[in-house]
Amino acid sequence: MALILLLARTSEALISTATRSAPCIHAFVLPRRTTSVRCISISDTIERSTDVRLFSTTNFLQRPRGSASSSSSRAATTSATAFDPEQARLFEEERIIAVTFDDKPIKAISKRNGHRNQKGPPLHRAFSVFLFDTLGRLLLQKRAAAKITFPSTWTNTCCSHPLWTQAELGDDVQPNDPVLGCKRAAIRKLEQELGIPSSSLAPSDFTYMNRIHYISDSNPEWGEHEIDYIFLVRKDVELNPNLNEVSETRYVDPRELRGMIRRAEINRGVSREYLLAEEAAAGTQRVGGRGEGKVGEKRTEEEEVGPVQFTPWCRAIMEKWLFVWWSDVGEDAKALEKHRDVKRIFRIGRVDP
Repeated sequence: MALILLLARTSEALISTATRSAPCIHAFVLPRRTTSVRCISISDTIERSTDVRLFSTTNFLQRPRGSASSSSSRAATTSATAFDPEQARLFEEERIIAVTFDDKPIKAISKRNGHRNQKGPPLHRAFSVFLFDTLGRLLLQKRAAAKITFPSTWTNTCCSHPLWTQAELGDDVQPNDPVLGCKRAAIRKLEQELGIPSSSLAPSDFTYMNRIHYISDSNPEWGEHEIDYIFLVRKDVELNPNLNEVSETRYVDPRELRGMIRRAEINRGVSREYLLAEEAAAGTQRVGGRGEGKVGEKRTEEEEVGPVQFTPWCRAIMEKWLFVWWSDVGEDAKALEKHRDVKRIFRIGRVDP
């Protein structure tokens, strides 16, 4: 019996010593269906993986203990045969830009490989457009149910990825101009998703505000890990939404958007009483959130009641910057200069839906 106890204590001591001395980083969060946790070294990550997953802090890598993303309620799509055919084609054929922690292009990867949670989505480049009309209203879109990541979720006007092409890398100008590349990609996607003619937009219409670096799960299998270029546009445009991409569009003013955000936060589990108290302290008026819905429709207050969900990147941008910027969106784009920070990458970290 004494021998057994001695062996057990020796084993515990060896395990404890090895745990303390082994250099490692938490390189990714394993899917929630997995019960084991793997700890790997930086060199192991570089040598064994073809994807790029280098981080500076664990804020990007692990969810706080005891918390769970609301995305866990969504079922993961595990087979390509379950995808919408057009979305599956884009997932396989389009090549996006894998980047370093400092946003330097590394290589082309498929959208599929860029969004897989199996090894942690590799860091890649993206853009987000917030388009305002000349009345000062922001155009939102609701992502189609066919979308593989974050389906049926409200988001900013357009959010997607520049492709690994000379034009969208910005490699056709000297010096290299990734901002110009992302603007070109945005013009392409605004036409593909919302039917806004590319001939009606120019790179000069886009005001580049900043970049954010975030990571988020859509479900256990798919997620996002992006350095996202944020653009503001003020322009009246014609819409002809692609229903495979967008199920609904809506123009909102600040008051209406705050109403949508409130319902989204309640949907995420934040108490209504807390939100009302927060608004009262900030001097924000409670609203119903009426806005423009499907073509030619006006939504009633009753129709507005119900769950609302925003994409994590859109929610992060709204919470941190959007309402501050909004007051200076107007005819004179120079009014936005004081808000721009084009050198820094804002490390937002993990954002749960």
